[in-house]
Amino acid sequence: MAPASVLSEWPPKLTEAQVHELTLLATSYAFSTGLLYLPPAKQQPPIPESAIHAPLALFPSPLPRRLFEQAQRIQHIYNILYARIALDEEFLDRIMGAENGVGKVDDFIGQLWTGWRQLRDEGLVQPLHLGLFRSDYLLHAPPDQAPTLKQVEFNTISVSFGALSERTAGLHRYLQAATQYYNSSPHIRPENFPANDTVAGLVEGLAAAHKASRILFVVQPGERNVFDQRPLEYKLLERHSIHIIRQTFDELAHSASLDPETRVLRISVSPDLHPDGFFEISTVYFRAGYAPSEYLTPVHYQTRFLLERSRAINCPTIALQLAGGKKVQEVLTQPGVLEHFLSDEARWGKATFGPQELDELRQSFMGMWGLDVGKDLLTPDHDALESGKEGFGVSRARELALSLVLKPQREGGGNNVYKDSIPSFLDTLPPKERQSWIVMELIVPPNGTGNYLIRAGGANQAALKVDVVSELGIFGWALFGGKDEDITEKGAGWLVRTKGKDSDEGGVATGFSVLDSVLLQELPPSPMYLSSDRQGSNAGIGFELVRLLAEKGHTVYLASRNEASGHKAQAQLQADGLHVKFVQLDVTDITSVVAAKDTIEKAEGRLDVLVNNAGIGLLDKEQNATLVSLDVIREAFEPNFYGVIQTTITFLPLLRASPQAVILNVSSDMASNNLQSKSSHLHVVAYNTSKAAANSYTIALAHELRSEGIKVNAITPGFTSTKLNGFRKGGKSIKAGAEILLPWALLDKDGPTGVWQASPGEVGNAVQTALKAGYRHIDGAWRYGNEAEVGEGLRLSNVPRSELWNTFHAPEDIEPSLEESLSHLGTDYIDLYLIHWPVAQYEDGTLNEPLTVDPYPTWKKLEELVEKGKIRNIGVSNFNVRRLKNLTANPLKIRPAINQVELSYWNPQPELLEWSKAHNVLLEAYSPLGSTSRVKDSLNVPVVSKIRHSLPARGLNICTSRSRKLLLSSESPPRKFYSPGRSSVE
Repeated sequence: MAPASVLSEWPPKLTEAQVHELTLLATSYAFSTGLLYLPPAKQQPPIPESAIHAPLALFPSPLPRRLFEQAQRIQHIYNILYARIALDEEFLDRIMGAENGVGKVDDFIGQLWTGWRQLRDEGLVQPLHLGLFRSDYLLHAPPDQAPTLKQVEFNTISVSFGALSERTAGLHRYLQAATQYYNSSPHIRPENFPANDTVAGLVEGLAAAHKASRILFVVQPGERNVFDQRPLEYKLLERHSIHIIRQTFDELAHSASLDPETRVLRISVSPDLHPDGFFEISTVYFRAGYAPSEYLTPVHYQTRFLLERSRAINCPTIALQLAGGKKVQEVLTQPGVLEHFLSDEARWGKATFGPQELDELRQSFMGMWGLDVGKDLLTPDHDALESGKEGFGVSRARELALSLVLKPQREGGGNNVYKDSIPSFLDTLPPKERQSWIVMELIVPPNGTGNYLIRAGGANQAALKVDVVSELGIFGWALFGGKDEDITEKGAGWLVRTKGKDSDEGGVATGFSVLDSVLLQELPPSPMYLSSDRQGSNAGIGFELVRLLAEKGHTVYLASRNEASGHKAQAQLQADGLHVKFVQLDVTDITSVVAAKDTIEKAEGRLDVLVNNAGIGLLDKEQNATLVSLDVIREAFEPNFYGVIQTTITFLPLLRASPQAVILNVSSDMASNNLQSKSSHLHVVAYNTSKAAANSYTIALAHELRSEGIKVNAITPGFTSTKLNGFRKGGKSIKAGAEILLPWALLDKDGPTGVWQASPGEVGNAVQTALKAGYRHIDGAWRYGNEAEVGEGLRLSNVPRSELWNTFHAPEDIEPSLEESLSHLGTDYIDLYLIHWPVAQYEDGTLNEPLTVDPYPTWKKLEELVEKGKIRNIGVSNFNVRRLKNLTANPLKIRPAINQVELSYWNPQPELLEWSKAHNVLLEAYSPLGSTSRVKDSLNVPVVSKIRHSLPARGLNICTSRSRKLLLSSESPPRKFYSPGRSSVE
């Protein structure tokens, strides 16, 4: 399910012997774990005599992680949406009814609706509905567009393959563990196999509806898919002590009855099975009843209505089955319908959804319309229907037939009409039946994905390699109804079905598909850049940052207000072989911002990095504090502050779709109150205040988005000679300014957020002050980008080098990076060099699994540098006990001197502390007072508020008493520093 840009070739290459062995393991696992079907037969025997394995995919199918997470996220909205549709009788009467809706021309739908209306007239005694749902999706990846998730259909009755999908996920995890798939792909790693606990999820829904007695499973005669149904029965008994009984409509026509007073549903059985001669039923679960072929006589319909007339909770009710009709799916795409069900506060109170959630739901829709509609593609063309003429909906379907599918109100596969079959079908379709068909734009799956498919059972079990399309299903359930209309709902696992690309239909039970599972994949990043001078200049920091990002292999959008300049900059960068695209954007014009967002959304589906750098200086205008006009201040605030907010909020949905989003607001030294207080010439009021306001917004935004993992920072490149300041002399080069910004645009999940980067000079001043206060251990990291200032602070402190303990962490390429750090620091050795993080990465940011699993090669290189005298000691950072054991199990020449980890009163890590003591590894604590947010959140706790003024000292005392070294962080020289002779820390 992954686009070619993620996996250019799938499945991985295997030898014939490897395919044979995997096939043997897969089919043996299937027979051993119940991944089975009953074999085809004219009539299934009462007691099964044999079984065949279900159709299987040999490899899991790759799917972008963010799209998998999106499908799980919106399932909760879909659960609520369809629950509310089922409760809206007027809506269902209008859309699906036999008087004015689909039921008027579709006999099956009409029969169900008519029975439901009669039951309502009588008065239903059971107000509750139970839905076990499955929402099915395909990847939509037209040429030159990023893949998105598009809904095929929403199923509300007899959702199948919950149990077998769980077993198939287990099969692929087993094959990975047993063979590692012969190391055929670096993408096949345990962490990319998501958990699947579908059976427990579906059973939880059934158990939520069950109050007493038994659950009735309504099944089809001769059901071959019993091995998908029985596990639910077993889990209900095992986990909830709930018994079930299975019967077909034919059996229920004779066995089902209602207590005349209570309407309790009873199923008659032999007295040998129960002394009362019947079982009482609390919940009816339909694994049948979705097709006209199951209602061959009026008795079958009457049996269905009897079950609904009872006091038992039906799963689904007739209302909920009608809600799952294809016509409802089409109507939901029409303007205002989602808002009616999800955003109407007058009806739903606080249980509503905002524009962002509705937009995410709409993103999963394909274009749809009814065959019976007029030119607005919304309203039925009654004149055409009555006259028998071909209306606009039909003519448009003919015109676009090759990109369409026609769908009736049916479930189970094999009912749709595709592409070039559409015109001839329309020739034979009676005009009055058009109302029962919808038209849907075809989803375009990605190219280049294949798999080995093993068909169900039989002698011919060889795996066949074919190009495939994979369909993701997300399960969920909802229990709802009653006076308060409360809805209890949850997600409940997932399913993947894979078919040959030449097959349009996708049902496993109908023979079109095989069972499959998910292999999660990351999409390559697509950062976006907003140009600095609003003109698309090819001579500024913005242009240079675009170049640096693109040189690292990223797709970069260069945004500019001026189209001519933007296209020129794009052409220049593309001529150098860089993947840069121009998008027109004026941050002061919301229409322009939204249009840019829509362009990127359509092409990429998400945004990983947003760099807000559009702005103006207005240095040619009066900006003295006593003379500046409000017009000039407003002019500066428009792009520099309001534009930042407007652009960020507009693009936030795309950033939320990224697995790791970053917002970088480019700031200025002139936004620093600290620097302005020390300067007599930096008071450019309109510019400074607008950039300072943007800094304040950055901090607020960072705190709000912290829980979502989105990194938000405001970074100044320092004094740089650019067009904005008239290329003033004395500043750094444009490239040097861009290089300061670059690492902040490429932060990973462990990077900082809510930072206004210390201005050049402040870090060096902090180092000097710390050394004067008695500090001798200076800790930093290559990624912080401030090595040169640390080195300047060391030199200016006049503290002898022999007394300093200078610690720096290693980037990926050890010796060249070390040489770079030594050059910046102005020293010939480093006292302590650390492996900064146990998870290694390649240069493109993807996981380097070999070095993550076994960091010994990195450690050996560090040992060499100790022998060369460039490093005095080596250690690790953020290693847990398991990783330490893994490293120290190797034949080390030098054992780790230090493990630098977060240790505090709030995060004491006792297991790590004890192991480290036993193995003589010193723990060095960063965040010894706890993380900033944790400490601040704790200040209102009564026991803490009593000691809040001494809390830092007590926290540090706890650390030192447990034999830990401490790392304190500060960029503010006036701050008091902790030493053994002081009792408090500010």
